[in-house]
Amino acid sequence: VGFMGVGFKAVFRSFERVHVSSGDWRFKLQVPVVKGETFGDLQRDWIGAVLPEWDDGASTPSEGMTCRFHLTGRLAGLLSPQSDFEAVLGDDKSLLPLLAWRGVKEVELGTNNWLLELRKAAEHERGASEVGAVGDGEGQSRRWVVFCSQYTPSRDAVARFLEHRQLSPTPEEKERVYEEASRAREVLAFTPLDGSGAPTPPHHGVAFALLPTAVSLPLGLHIQADWLLVINRQEIMQLDGNAWHREILAQIPRLLHDYLQWLVSVGPKRSDAWTNGFDALPTAIREDIKGDAWVADAAFVNAAKESLRELPFLPLPSGDDDAVKFVSPERARRLPAPLAKMMSRERMKQGLLFGSGVVSGRSLGDRASQWLQAIELLKELSPDELVADWGTERVQTWYEAFVPEERAKALADLLESLAELHGREEWSKCSPVCLPTEAGGWGSRDSVSRFPRDWAVLTNEPLVQAALKPFAGPGEELVAWVFDAWLAQKRSDRQHYLEEVEVWDLDELVTAWWDSLPESIGEEAVPVVVAFTVWVRKKQSQRKGLVEKVLCVNEGAAHLLVPADACVLADPYASSIRRTLYPAIPVVSGVYLASDGGSSAADWRAFFESMDNSPCGRFKFAMDGSRCSGPQLESLVGNEFSAPAQRSSYMTERFLGLSFGSNEYLVVDWKLPEPALRLLERPVTADGSRSLVEWLAESCGGWRQMAKRKFAFIPFGKGKVEELDLDLPTSWTQALGNTAWLFSSPGDGPFRPRDILQAPDPSRPEAPVAMLPVQLVQSLADAGVKFGGDIPNAPTIVRVKTMGPISMGEDLTKLVVEAIEQAGEDDDQLSLVKGVLDTTPLVPLPPGFVAVDGAARVARGRLVRSLCGRSALGNWVIAADAYQDGSPEQRVLDAVDTAFGFSDGPGAEQAMDFLKWVWSTHPDAERVRQ
Repeated sequence: VGFMGVGFKAVFRSFERVHVSSGDWRFKLQVPVVKGETFGDLQRDWIGAVLPEWDDGASTPSEGMTCRFHLTGRLAGLLSPQSDFEAVLGDDKSLLPLLAWRGVKEVELGTNNWLLELRKAAEHERGASEVGAVGDGEGQSRRWVVFCSQYTPSRDAVARFLEHRQLSPTPEEKERVYEEASRAREVLAFTPLDGSGAPTPPHHGVAFALLPTAVSLPLGLHIQADWLLVINRQEIMQLDGNAWHREILAQIPRLLHDYLQWLVSVGPKRSDAWTNGFDALPTAIREDIKGDAWVADAAFVNAAKESLRELPFLPLPSGDDDAVKFVSPERARRLPAPLAKMMSRERMKQGLLFGSGVVSGRSLGDRASQWLQAIELLKELSPDELVADWGTERVQTWYEAFVPEERAKALADLLESLAELHGREEWSKCSPVCLPTEAGGWGSRDSVSRFPRDWAVLTNEPLVQAALKPFAGPGEELVAWVFDAWLAQKRSDRQHYLEEVEVWDLDELVTAWWDSLPESIGEEAVPVVVAFTVWVRKKQSQRKGLVEKVLCVNEGAAHLLVPADACVLADPYASSIRRTLYPAIPVVSGVYLASDGGSSAADWRAFFESMDNSPCGRFKFAMDGSRCSGPQLESLVGNEFSAPAQRSSYMTERFLGLSFGSNEYLVVDWKLPEPALRLLERPVTADGSRSLVEWLAESCGGWRQMAKRKFAFIPFGKGKVEELDLDLPTSWTQALGNTAWLFSSPGDGPFRPRDILQAPDPSRPEAPVAMLPVQLVQSLADAGVKFGGDIPNAPTIVRVKTMGPISMGEDLTKLVVEAIEQAGEDDDQLSLVKGVLDTTPLVPLPPGFVAVDGAARVARGRLVRSLCGRSALGNWVIAADAYQDGSPEQRVLDAVDTAFGFSDGPGAEQAMDFLKWVWSTHPDAERVRQ
């Protein structure tokens, strides 16, 4: 097949002798070997390789052959000759198609016999030739596709060839040598085919000079050419700057053209794996391989672009007919990386989404796409082209091609890919028609808005949702809520594409809805208002501000819809007395309570009264703040009060919602609300008193915090507010404490609190008693409003007799001690006090004691200092030392003992009293006496 002398030398190195016959020539070459005596080393005399000896006995070539080499004396330690041939053929047997191209029909190697068949393209065609090789063994069939490009070397190229071969012919030989050197040459590109006939390009092709070299190429094709090789026949001499090699490489663009033309015309008919053939196109240059540089050379790139520009080889996505279509690079577009990545997934229906000129990246593959992009042969789809193409119903058609359960995810993936393009300036403002609208159509980001993010909270409130929805705009201008909700639920972190779309605020829609409703509301709108308010109370209690208006009635008129703070909350939610306190404004309708069977009046009252714009009616103090200087504050407080130092540099702060400067003191006072002040301005009637008491009692509690005025300031050296209490009563405590507004149960009055008792006092049965709820009395007392302070007390001994048996602790101690002190040295008074103490059970038994007669308290006659070991007669007698030291009971006993004394133990008097009790209570009293 014509391998050159350098190839023969490479083979002959493995043998001692060779017999050569060709035409009339018969000779042999022999390399003598001498074995060393000491170490047995083999020394070869290489001079024999160039000293031929005539050999008439050499066998002639086989029929049809022109030259025969018979090699013998293979060197020891080498593998068999067959291994050499197998290495030459390679694992993929890539030498076989080249032998077939040279006309070889059969290759016999050891026990294997390869039959070669070449189906060569016609000479006038630049098409593909296919080689089939069938071996003896089962499954030993191989196939390749081969492409040929012929060219005639230029003068510069021939010069490089002659230099490399060191050919300097004699005058007689010049014509023959130069004609041979200048003859037309062939460059072949070939690649294996699989069983179906689809190409399986190697990742890196190999450079062949009939036999394979060790040079790999940044192509998916093997390249056979008359490369100029170095002496070991494994490397190519000087690719860069060598005219001979430059002209070989110049054939590759033409070969790529023919290969791709064959691939797209034949491949789809043979196998689904035909798209693997695009991996024959160049791949990325390997930085550590200097010989790869030619593939990025401007001359090669320009030639490749020119060769492929008009060739329709770029695959388009399959359509409904599954026919594969192709487009040329000059008409094609590639998808930007994020969109290409999405479309690389199976069944993404690229053909429906992108027009007829957008290449299928999935079919083309990353390798081919990257090379075509690198040489700028395949342009990227521009934002304007995308917007123009999607201006119709393209996205909708694509979307509806998926089964319903897959549509939302597919669209979300598309939007995610578009969002990834935002980092590129030319795509940042791109707004194609790709968003489903509430009306069933499609819109762009610039033409739609979105429902509130919390629109889902109204999912179970269709009546409310329907009322608010029109205020978000026409359905054609709203992103479909079904998709938006799915996106928020499933892909909450992937909503970047919609970030620039205006999102309605639920509060805005609610306000617009309230503003649209007239004050004289129709009956058809009442259920919606009620449903909305019920929803807020039950499901959105933290957003009470959404209820801007409430339904009211006014003197029995039809429903009115007014701002919440422009009406009064009364019955059925609170006391009807509120109607009289706020007679000029409408009353909250009872329709809320009537429509909400699962809630009580107290639930609704709590809701309304906790609103920021709550209806009137609840008793609530009015806060009043005044700003003053240090001297003014000192004058207000008096009692040598000294105002604390303030911050030196100026700043403003807020306290209880009031603003003041660091050079001021803010004094806060609390006053009664206007309805209460109006009741107190004129002489209060019994009805007015009852109204005020009922109103106060509804909301009493926590008033202690507003019993004293406060002042706030910014202290020296600090930057935050400090508050302090002033020893000054607030306006409301003064108003209620100094005004006659209370009536007694018989209807007498009005009384000031100090002129009437808060509860009946047995010691002062004639004193008037206010009719007040206990909780209200306690709240007023906690805030410093005292009752009965100006009513004279009855004589102490009388109060001891009446109040003593029900008094406890300090109150009892105070009564007893005061009675003894009032008696002084007066024997009659002392005798009176002693008689009361002896007959009135005042002293509670010590904890854990149970008296024999069941008494809870005992009089002085049953008290002793100590038992001194005597019997307590079943706790008839109580010892003073049974009480805890320092306790109120102990102090009572000490005072009584000091004034009147006790015995040191049960004596005749206590025993006789005990016996009298026994005689009077025992069923067999006579026998007990005896």
